[in-house]
Amino acid sequence: MAWKYDITISDREGWKYFTMGTANLEPNGEVIIQFLAGREDGIIDDFYVEHASWLTLSSRDGGLTWNDTQRNWFPGHFPLKLKDGTWIEILEKHFLRSHKEHRARLQQLGIDHVWRDDALFIYDLYPARMADELRRKGLAVWDIEHVGGSRCVPSGTVAAIEPGLIARSSSDEGKTWQVRPIEGLPPRLSRLFNHMNRGVVLNDDTILISFNAKEQISFSNSDSDHQFVVGVLRSADRGITWKLIPIARGPTEAEFVVLPSHRILALLRHHQCILKSFSDDGGLTWSQPEETPMWGFPLHALVLHSGNILCTYAYRRHPAGVRVCLSLDEGRTWNIQNEKILRCDSLPTHWIGGPVSVQLSDDSILSIYTVPRIGRPKPGDCVEADQTLLLHPPHHTYLAASRFTEDYVNTSQA
Repeated sequence: MAWKYDITISDREGWKYFTMGTANLEPNGEVIIQFLAGREDGIIDDFYVEHASWLTLSSRDGGLTWNDTQRNWFPGHFPLKLKDGTWIEILEKHFLRSHKEHRARLQQLGIDHVWRDDALFIYDLYPARMADELRRKGLAVWDIEHVGGSRCVPSGTVAAIEPGLIARSSSDEGKTWQVRPIEGLPPRLSRLFNHMNRGVVLNDDTILISFNAKEQISFSNSDSDHQFVVGVLRSADRGITWKLIPIARGPTEAEFVVLPSHRILALLRHHQCILKSFSDDGGLTWSQPEETPMWGFPLHALVLHSGNILCTYAYRRHPAGVRVCLSLDEGRTWNIQNEKILRCDSLPTHWIGGPVSVQLSDDSILSIYTVPRIGRPKPGDCVEADQTLLLHPPHHTYLAASRFTEDYVNTSQA
């Protein structure tokens, strides 16, 4: 039977939900989600959130109702689980700084005016005068204060990340952690991220975790020296040692699923279309990326109980919203003629995001995402009927979901 309905999970006045989130289906059927919110009167971007709040929610009724919950993992990084229950996380090393260490660093650099007790430093901030020095060190530097009318970094600062990752493991569900630095990373990689700790664990406990980075390709001390590269961090010894394996240069994010045939499918975010790549040797080597007929980002991939593959993606063109598409042959082709629109009630904006999907015990699918709506009109806006629409960003963004059946995506009648 084909059906779908939508759910508003959280809509907080004065707060905007971030475009990336995580979700997990527990063995007891409980759905756990975690999303980041930022206060709308402050800076909210991939680099720095001036006033941040993590929302961790639990649903035991398939997403109809939600309650606050607490978990012992790092915010935004659901741990991967090995066969014996060991948790594995990969973090950028600067995330382990304490509040006191963060503030001392900013004071030492003379930019402690950016400190807020509830701020989230996704990148490291530096004085703007250090931009050239950072580039000479090979770092990718973000020095644009505004994009699309929204401020990205505090005035007088730039954002950059010195490469460095750590692996954490826990055998007691996050009560205690063992921490190891990841050694031997390529020296020319800057802004090395592990993309929300998304990844897969193979039957032999081999761990594959997505990474994206900027790779230095020339030395003219400009941002054009770097290109995006995505790939996999692979460990064959339960997270003790790691190997970084590139998949493609150009895409900016990667999603992995283990197929019923035990092949591994990577779906890659690219501005032209979603790309696909396959591995037949446990993630050691990957096929040349090929185009799919899907367009959208961010994206999420899920193997359904039927063995079909569901891709959920934000659609930031008109009519903007969230879409889903199925592959019936392990990712080789995609049923784009039956692509379904979960939401199309937004204006095109980079604040459409999320999305992440889980399949429930009754085989229905729950997709969670952030969707914008027009906030209070501002001076100079025009929202009158039959007039040219004029709005000034940012939009207000809330957390929502759609619950639907596989038949809804797989039939032309839905």
